[in-house]
Amino acid sequence: MSIYEPSILAFIEVVKSGLIPPEDWADLINLADTLPKDEENILEAIDRWVDLPSRQLIRNQWQQLQKTPQPESAPTHMGPAGSKSQKDLVEAAVDRSLGDQLKNEIIHHQPVNFPNLDPANQPPKTK
Repeated sequence: MSIYEPSILAFIEVVKSGLIPPEDWADLINLADTLPKDEENILEAIDRWVDLPSRQLIRNQWQQLQKTPQPESAPTHMGPAGSKSQKDLVEAAVDRSLGDQLKNEIIHHQPVNFPNLDPANQPPKTK
């Protein structure tokens, strides 16, 4: 596990939480589309994204989740003498990068009421 992984995983939990308001989703999808491959740069991109004053609640939740200890993952299927089973080896082979995981979670959790989040295509706001 890299030193950046817990923070990125914490942000994935924020995305899944439903805390992100609809007006921030267009920028979040843009973030997903431009994510770097390097975990350090992914973390820096997330940090810049949550840095707006309007996203203080999101930042606070993300920081709180970063402080929560992550449980150790143990193999669920043990082979002879405690070796990993073939199933675990196959699952590890298809494991995606954290950037891919984050992008997939953003796409999967975008609000269904806002499928087209481009601000130019949204109805005008009324006062």
